[in-house]
Formats: sequence, C-alpha cells, structure tokens
Amino acid sequence: MRIFLTVAAVALSLSCRTAPAVIEREPFTWSSIPSGVLDVLCASSIRNEGIGRQTMINVVPRSQSLVSTASLVGLRRAYFVKPGKGLANTPQIAQSIAGGLTSIPIEVPAAGRSCNWATLEHFDRARDNDKMILQISAPFANPYSKTEWGAFARLTVGGEAATWFWVPMRTKDGVVAIGHAMELDVEEH
Repeated sequence: MRIFLTVAAVALSLSCRTAPAVIEREPFTWSSIPSGVLDVLCASSIRNEGIGRQTMINVVPRSQSLVSTASLVGLRRAYFVKPGKGLANTPQIAQSIAGGLTSIPIEVPAAGRSCNWATLEHFDRARDNDKMILQISAPFANPYSKTEWGAFARLTVGGEAATWFWVPMRTKDGVVAIGHAMELDVEEH
C-alpha cells in the first residue's frame, strides 16, 4: 500500500510539473486595425444580415469610441458571464477601457477584395441617412477572456438601427490572428 501511495504521489507531482502553462494575452501595441477585421465581417457577419456583396458599405476610416456600459454588457452576455457577476462595476470597466484607447487608422481592403467598401470621412445625418455605415473601435483586451483582444463593430443605416459585432483577435510574436465575428445584443439608449 505504501508503494502504491508513493507511486501515486510521484505521478501526481510529475503531471503537475508537465501540465501546459495557461496561455495569457500577449502585450501588443496597435498602430492600425488590420484589413482582416473587415474581411471577417464581410465573409460572414454582414452576409448573415442579408447584405449583398455589391452593397456599398461606408467605413469610418479611423477607430471610433464604441466602448460603453451597453456594449460591454453585450460582450459579457456573449461570453456567458453570469448576469450578476461584475455587473456593478461594468460602467467603471467601460470608462477605464475607453479612456485608454486612441483613434487609430483602419486598413480598408482594396475594392473587389471582399465587400464593396468605401470610406466616409465625415458623417452627416441628413446627407448619409440611407448609407450603410460601419464603425469599428480600437482593439482592446477583452475583460471576459484572459487570452483575447478584440474590437467592437457597429453597422447602421444612416446611423440608426445598429447591429453590433465583436471581432476577437489573438496575437503571437507580433502576428495578429482574427477570429469569427459574433453578433452582440447591445441595447442602445
């Protein structure tokens, strides 16, 4: 019996030492939003909204301030965080994240590569009330994941009837991998 317990203790000790390390989010400085973010949105999420490939989508060419309590609540729901957990400090988390973001350029893909992209430097509600407009936030560390970066995307028609997406990203040795975008349930007020 003593030999069995010794063997079990040694096996447990070895398994703990050889267990894979937890992957942590790699520090990364974002100088621009990769065009792959738009490609991912075009390939599935925008298509799921019934928007055809020929429909012009106007991209605001610099990241926008989209991090808010409402958008983080939508992200929290997508990651199945318990409803009461962390709810009270969501406004502070949103303020902290938003305060640390700066506006950076978005790399808009060449025409014909994916969706029919155009840039919209200045949005005017009267002039652009019938245009599809896509805004993207600067990437930030997902507060509900230890390994993930990501960006919010907000698609509207003339600034109204918003559909929100989360575009997850990971970095490894300076290379950005972009995951499948997911639609979020964000309640705008």
